[in-house]
Amino acid sequence: MKTESEKQKFRWFIACLVVVALVINSLCFGTITAIKKTIQQGWQQKQAQLQRQRQERQQAQEQLQQQQQAREREQRIEEEREAAAHQAAIDAVAEHARYLARYLNPGFSRKTGVEAVAVAVASEDGAFNQAVTRALANHLNTGIVRTLPAFFKPEFVSDGLINDGLNDSSGLAEKLELTNSLDGLLLARESVDYSSNPSLENVLTATMRLEVTVSPVAAIAKSQTWTFTAAGAGFKKADARAQAEERIIKQIMTDTNMTVN
Repeated sequence: MKTESEKQKFRWFIACLVVVALVINSLCFGTITAIKKTIQQGWQQKQAQLQRQRQERQQAQEQLQQQQQAREREQRIEEEREAAAHQAAIDAVAEHARYLARYLNPGFSRKTGVEAVAVAVASEDGAFNQAVTRALANHLNTGIVRTLPAFFKPEFVSDGLINDGLNDSSGLAEKLELTNSLDGLLLARESVDYSSNPSLENVLTATMRLEVTVSPVAAIAKSQTWTFTAAGAGFKKADARAQAEERIIKQIMTDTNMTVN
């Protein structure tokens, strides 16, 4: 039989084993916990890193997409701007063509060795005066000068462009591209004053004044001017005016001073 001392030693031994086991278990548990914590922290860091990478990739993709969209917008805006500019140029050409068509009759061109001169006369009311226009054209038409009484349409006079030509022939030539067809312009304006004479049963007198200007379509040569005046009588303004204009036309046909070259 074991003695009491041996039993006591055995109990101490068992107690020591238990303490050692507890210490080992505690150490192992702490180590395992630390390892688990380390692993968990590493996993969390890895997940956070992956999340950051995903976010960075997403941000990069969004930036690329935004840049692509911006480039597409810029390209679309540039294409729209170019299309608008192209359309504006087409519209401007069409508008200019309509502008020319409003004032110029087609079919006129220069002939070699012959000066082409367009003729137009405005009556006092701003209308195209065909009769005086033809008279001037017929009188001045020669072998070396071709006068064109039908070069301009009536709107050339009624819209006031004849006044532009009288004030600045080179500017008008540029607007209407006259240098392509003409060498010069012969433009004239009528004015009429009326008076009555009670001693002659209120017969009306029309005093007509015709101012004629010949100018080149280029700004090199100087313009020339002539003035015709005549009076007509009648009981009506129209009759008095007609007589005065008839006398103006006769003066034109017999004039020997007016030339266009």
